[in-house]
Amino acid sequence: MKKLRLGDNPKNFKKTIDIVLLDGTTAPLEISYIYRTRKQFAELVDANIAKAEAEAKEAAAATPADGEAPKRITIAESYAAVDKARTDHVLQIADGWGLDDEFTAENLLQFEDEYPGALHAISIAYAQAVAEARAKN
Repeated sequence: MKKLRLGDNPKNFKKTIDIVLLDGTTAPLEISYIYRTRKQFAELVDANIAKAEAEAKEAAAATPADGEAPKRITIAESYAAVDKARTDHVLQIADGWGLDDEFTAENLLQFEDEYPGALHAISIAYAQAVAEARAKN
């Protein structure tokens, strides 16, 4: 049995999640998540909320003048923006995975393109892992 010591926290923890494939089956993927204390996790969430609010203000300020047509955003641009945001988030919460490919932003974007929803699944599993650990205490 492990003895508890204050300040003796791991750098990361590994969790295997199921990635849903397009045919409805699943494939396991081990993710190495970055360990955070409760305070550090709250600070990460607060920083991400502040960033989203700042980006929303910036977008509102870029609204076209009266009489000008708003810029049309394509589905491809919308997907690209969501995928970039999810990639950025995954890079904040994880530092590796069980694929032979390097854990990089470029590969995460390709992964999301080939397995839609996978980055969201990685993010949700992290939040659940943090919540489960605290719920059991």
